[in-house]
Amino acid sequence: MTTRPNHASRPNTALIRATLFGTLFVAGWPSLAHAATGSDTVGSAIQYALSSTINAAAHLIILLAFLAGIYLLGSGLMLLYEASDQNRGTGMREGVLKLLAGSALCALPALLGISVETILNTAVYGGSTSAPIGAVQSCVSISGSIPMTCVLKNIASNVVPIATEAAFVICWVVALILLFNTVYGLAVSQGRGGSAAPQYWKLKLVAAGILANLPIFLEIIANTLGIHTGTVNASGFQGMSGGQVSSILAYAPSGVSGQLAQYTQEISYGFVIISMFGIFYALYGLALLMNPQSNKSKFDIAWHIIGGVALANPNYSVCLLVNTLMGSKFGFC
Repeated sequence: MTTRPNHASRPNTALIRATLFGTLFVAGWPSLAHAATGSDTVGSAIQYALSSTINAAAHLIILLAFLAGIYLLGSGLMLLYEASDQNRGTGMREGVLKLLAGSALCALPALLGISVETILNTAVYGGSTSAPIGAVQSCVSISGSIPMTCVLKNIASNVVPIATEAAFVICWVVALILLFNTVYGLAVSQGRGGSAAPQYWKLKLVAAGILANLPIFLEIIANTLGIHTGTVNASGFQGMSGGQVSSILAYAPSGVSGQLAQYTQEISYGFVIISMFGIFYALYGLALLMNPQSNKSKFDIAWHIIGGVALANPNYSVCLLVNTLMGSKFGFC
């Protein structure tokens, strides 16, 4: 009689996870160090780390998933052969599950609705791992401009676009890891004499889908709040265009005089910077939502997400606030 192979020899999930993160650390540390010493601005340093380290990390994860998928396909075929050889259904369910999981891991990026070429050059939301960053100017000795305006412009044009893009791409890589770990865990758990699936596996699959499409998720929430043209859409961050504040965030009051009219540039650049922190705040709320062990209440989590989206669209939020309190929009919308 044919006997089943010893399942104790199966690859250890914890070992695979440790190998993955260890390799990412070893491969990514030199790139981050080079980015810190070889670049003269924060934006260019983020861009270098994003285009080199994150690309390498995505390739590595996809490669490991492909190898794990091949293993699961082979293991599944063996289990199906044993089940048919024994003329009984034992092992049939496990074999089919491993075939499905192996096929999914072999095409991991496609499982998230994107191809390898898409994520490594243009992300699912239409962004890029090399988003354009604006040139900085010296704010020490300038004429015809307020030094604070210069500083705000440098941050808004050089840091904000690439920092938000980095957040979106990193979330996509995290989604890859979540999906890889969950699908593999579901497959191997069936071979341990029971059907104990990985803890919170449904939540992890949903989280992977949201993280892979974070800009679209933020856009949906903004539309729900009544913001029909927000700073984030399927193409990524839209607050800057060609090194200038886009019309979405630009403060251009008509019929407004006084201090507000004098500081239109400062307000516009300030809106861009605030929108970046709003995106990060919403992302933090999303992380709390996806953490089943979080001690935050549902209200706190919703406040982080909704408040973050509101901050990511500061012109709309300020317009709503001043119009409610003072009965005038002051040109904010």
